[in-house]
Amino acid sequence: MGHRFWSDTMSIRPNTPAVLSLLSAALLTTACGADAAYYGASDYGYEQVPVGEVYDEVGENDFIDASEENTSTFSIDVDTASYTVMRRDVNASSLPAPDSVRPEEYINYFDYDYPQPVDEHPFSVNMEVAPSKFGEGMHLMRIGVQGKDIALADLKPTNIVFLVDVSGSMNSREKLPLVEKSIETLVANLRPDDTISIVTYAGADRIILEPTEVKRERKIRRAIRKLDRSLGGSTNAEAGIVAAYKMAESAKKPGGNNRVIILTDGTSTSAKRAMRCST
Repeated sequence: MGHRFWSDTMSIRPNTPAVLSLLSAALLTTACGADAAYYGASDYGYEQVPVGEVYDEVGENDFIDASEENTSTFSIDVDTASYTVMRRDVNASSLPAPDSVRPEEYINYFDYDYPQPVDEHPFSVNMEVAPSKFGEGMHLMRIGVQGKDIALADLKPTNIVFLVDVSGSMNSREKLPLVEKSIETLVANLRPDDTISIVTYAGADRIILEPTEVKRERKIRRAIRKLDRSLGGSTNAEAGIVAAYKMAESAKKPGGNNRVIILTDGTSTSAKRAMRCST
């Protein structure tokens, strides 16, 4: 008698603080894309280069008989990049690569205006069930999770280090220029006393911006404009990670939101060893 449901239809919409929401958009859009192709970048001052984008193959989930297995778990991470990749490709009169299509990310892209949680609850849960076209007596369930809105003034002090890949593969209008714009957008939504730093890496690491309070807007914008001057070389992520975490530690805000954010289009090509870092 138990319903079956297709878990890929679950809609997950926690409302994270502005800092993390904007940051997710920057990271996800930079990291994802369609099939390998040539993109014209002359309007942005970048030469045309082939941009190879690779996706993991994603298989469909099996059906679950809830009369036999009535517990389901899922992540509350909100990814939306698949939808923006599709929109880019469709606007270019192309179909997206099949493995780039993630139904849950299409669903998560839109705002469903879920109600705020009440009392001591950190999130609200919103469910809908509808008949499924997969078979008679089968249903689809959508579960929407809404996190509590947090006012910017109530956020913990923020210290962010951007670790930016400036290797040759980032020389594309879908990559480094998007990173630059995304960092500017994020900074515009931080508080004056929050701090950001910028470290780049390619064949070697380089400090572009020491920990700087957001209220020093001109200095930050000048540093962001320097990113494209560092383009070229291999991808030695190890050196950059070490430098970025040292930078984060030097400006650490006790009890605050301390983060190292890596913005890259791929995998390290020069690292000598894997390393585990934490803040």
